[in-house]
Amino acid sequence: MSVSLHTVVIGKWTLITCFVFVTHALGFHQYCLIGAGPAGLQMGYFLGKANRDYVIFEKTNMPGSFFEHYPRHRKLISINKINTGSTNKEFNFRHDWNSLIGDGDLYFNTESSQNMVSLGAVVTNVVPSGAVEPNMMSLGAVVPNVVSLGSVVSNMVSFRAVESIVLSLGAVVPNVVSLGSVVPNMVSFRAVVPMSLGAVVPNMVFLGAVVPNMVSLAGVVPNIVFLEAAVPNVVSLGAVVPIVLSLAAVVPNVLSLGAVVPNVLSLGAVVPNVVSLGAIVPNMVSLGAVVEFSRDFFPNADVILEYFQAYKTKYNIRVQYNTTIVNVGRDNTAVSLFSLRDQKGTVHTCKTVIVSTGIAIPNVPDYEGIENTIGYEDMPMNMSMYDGKTVLILGKGNSAFETGTAISYVANLVHLVSNRIEEDAWNSHYVGDVRAVNNELYDTFYLKSLDGLFVLATGTGMEQPRFVKDESSEKISIRFNHLISDKDNYMFRWEYDYVIRCTGFVFDFSIFDKTCRPKPKFPWNKNRRPKYPLIDHTYQAVDVPGLYFAGTVTHSLDFKKSSGGFLHGFRYTTQALHRILEYQNHRKQWPSIKMSISELLNHIIKRVNEASGLYQMFGVLSDVMILSSDEKYEYLEDYPIQLLPTFKNITGKEADRIIVFTLQYGSGEGVELNIAKQAHTSFFLHPMFHYYERIPTDKDMIMHNKLLYNGLPRPTKLHHITSDFRTSWSTPNSHILPLRRFLESCVGQDLRYNYDDECFQLTMTHKNPPIGCQQSYASGLRISRSA
Repeated sequence: MSVSLHTVVIGKWTLITCFVFVTHALGFHQYCLIGAGPAGLQMGYFLGKANRDYVIFEKTNMPGSFFEHYPRHRKLISINKINTGSTNKEFNFRHDWNSLIGDGDLYFNTESSQNMVSLGAVVTNVVPSGAVEPNMMSLGAVVPNVVSLGSVVSNMVSFRAVESIVLSLGAVVPNVVSLGSVVPNMVSFRAVVPMSLGAVVPNMVFLGAVVPNMVSLAGVVPNIVFLEAAVPNVVSLGAVVPIVLSLAAVVPNVLSLGAVVPNVLSLGAVVPNVVSLGAIVPNMVSLGAVVEFSRDFFPNADVILEYFQAYKTKYNIRVQYNTTIVNVGRDNTAVSLFSLRDQKGTVHTCKTVIVSTGIAIPNVPDYEGIENTIGYEDMPMNMSMYDGKTVLILGKGNSAFETGTAISYVANLVHLVSNRIEEDAWNSHYVGDVRAVNNELYDTFYLKSLDGLFVLATGTGMEQPRFVKDESSEKISIRFNHLISDKDNYMFRWEYDYVIRCTGFVFDFSIFDKTCRPKPKFPWNKNRRPKYPLIDHTYQAVDVPGLYFAGTVTHSLDFKKSSGGFLHGFRYTTQALHRILEYQNHRKQWPSIKMSISELLNHIIKRVNEASGLYQMFGVLSDVMILSSDEKYEYLEDYPIQLLPTFKNITGKEADRIIVFTLQYGSGEGVELNIAKQAHTSFFLHPMFHYYERIPTDKDMIMHNKLLYNGLPRPTKLHHITSDFRTSWSTPNSHILPLRRFLESCVGQDLRYNYDDECFQLTMTHKNPPIGCQQSYASGLRISRSA
């Protein structure tokens, strides 16, 4: 901002004029995101696709750095289901808990061998037959018994010419042996050819070990850049690896890779009429995972770091690394911009701030002697430290059970204590409760093998434990008031070698100054620190306009209810946030499809059986159908249920009569009957449809019992589809027929499809034949019984 003063003398009057010029600093952005974790990357994808001005500030030198340290024992609890029996990507996303939303084929668990183009279709000079097997094996087959690369792609030097000490490709690829067995001290094949060379650097031997006289990769690519950036103006691959032929040697009459597709590894641009490499091996560029990033049902956390890097690179997400935002403030001008100051003192100015830092500050209970405990965040990972030791773990969440399971096989015994009874995910349907993958201690406790679980119940005098350390033995005892601790059968009468604190994480409020500090959302337990900021259902901080949150930190809206605290849930709430901002800041309406009412049933059945957002964010997101008077409907996907009262202000769309479709769990337990007439008694996940003659108001949302109506007020009409053992709602009598009759009662139309002879008869005998006959038969689009 600049101020200009001008003085003008007119007779005896002196006129002073002041001109204020408001200009944005060079560091101004429309959107500033703090944190390049999965939520930050996801929002970066949406903002980039919409061509918005944004930047993501990341304090480390990699995306998703939280996963570099957590989970401590490296096994993720996010399901990585390789096969579903379906090739439908939207359906498969229901069972892919690790991938972010994108418009390409970069998925954490997509099997590239499905619909694979064979290697022979990609490179024209492949040996036609015999060298491998007739018609050539596809890339998805991982080339298990192939001879050297030179015999697969004619005119190309063999693998031996690239790495003189490397065996033929057939010896390297079977079962994906680590490159360490070929080049000592090298990381696994998975990290050799990532999308950017930055992921290769850690623990990598010099490239000189492969190509003599070459500097190390760490020296070539210090800050994760493309190969083109590492070797400017590269023309042929021979310029990078001198003993490798240029791409022209692989595909004759084609220019080198650097000249054809700068910064892009797309075979589609190199070999005409050939799909891009992403369609053949969906951007799974790592040689150690040709089929996918990982085949493990619960993958190692290191692998998801590779995925995040590949995602960031593929979508060119704008991340400013090594930038720690230490203060967020807001000016008091009419423009009301945010100022973000980093660790170097540089100030970045933004109109809208989106915080996607997650909750990464360890929660340390205020117990006497808590300094004598070891935190989950810095516990030693050398299992020999716990060999023959007695260990107490504070907490009964997944980190506590993960830790207990990891050390129980070497420790004398492991005890888990908390102030609540552990909750199991298979009972609660809440993914954040104790997962089966971590609950081995249930066996060792309930089958009487020394390990134990204990509750410090409220009202028993055990709410405030004390941890007393013996100075001579350095062992730790747990004490309560004397009425408990002095009993001869006191359950904690033995001392512990280690007490490990696994008490969760909380949000970091410290970066905000008083001009824009969000209010904390206090937990029901007043003894706990606030875990989340207080936000509304637009993901905006209460009383701080323009300050939004994305990812795990928004889980306060559906804590213990849905999946918003986890990647497979918040990828959809982040998408909803983006759509909200698109209309509020740019007047771009919520995406929708407008179709004839005759297509409504088919449209719904497709969404019921495929929609992944509603499947993962059950009870939180919904599909909304706007019914118009011109025999059409408008369909909006993945709309937050709690924003129905502000529907027009959020979407920019007028609406009166609507149908709201959600997936919900019912109440109760027992044997699921799956009977259509008793669909309302279903307690497993099943579709629900609410029909409203008018949009519900805020008063409606508050007045009605949310427990009975699953967050929605009483509708004009309500329909349940009975739960299905395979979550496949496609049978004609139990699923489709009751739904059609419900929809017909809402729209006042016969939604059946008829053959042409039926339409003829109905047209001749009825003043208003079915809408399908009006739109097809009368228009000449007839359906014959022989069709």
